[in-house]
Amino acid sequence: MSNPVDDYFIEKDAFLGMSAGKLKDVASSSAVQFGVGAAMMAAPAVAEKIYNAATKRHSYNQMLQQNPELSYARDENPEQFNNFYNSLYRMNPQFAKDPVVAGAYMNQMAANPATAGRVVVESMRGVATSLPTFGEAWRSGAQAGTKAFGKGVDDATKPKAQQGPHP
Repeated sequence: MSNPVDDYFIEKDAFLGMSAGKLKDVASSSAVQFGVGAAMMAAPAVAEKIYNAATKRHSYNQMLQQNPELSYARDENPEQFNNFYNSLYRMNPQFAKDPVVAGAYMNQMAANPATAGRVVVESMRGVATSLPTFGEAWRSGAQAGTKAFGKGVDDATKPKAQQGPHP
């Protein structure tokens, strides 16, 4: 028969041995979970990069089809031509995706490579000035609403014979 002190230490050893094994299992399980979580978080970014690459290639090919004169500039210096398009796409993807607009900017850059950076910056300035400010957007919406409301009031006060056709 064992004494209570020995039984106590036997239980502690068994507990520590078991927890060390479980700790190892938990650690490896946590690492796997972390890896799966990281992969799941990275998946949308990877998918977005693949989508953007495919979209960029499609836009580039459309631009060349719409602007056959650009083939000469591309053939003359393909690395420079691609750098110009990459800059345009990176700084102003909205313009780079439109074959006509992108072709116009690419023609400017190919004609004068020394000012290519300025052309890209000007393209960004064009987007900023073409977008309405909040005040402009609010005023145009308010004016449209007022006109629609006024037309409805005017029609309601006119006799039926003078009212315009209604759909």
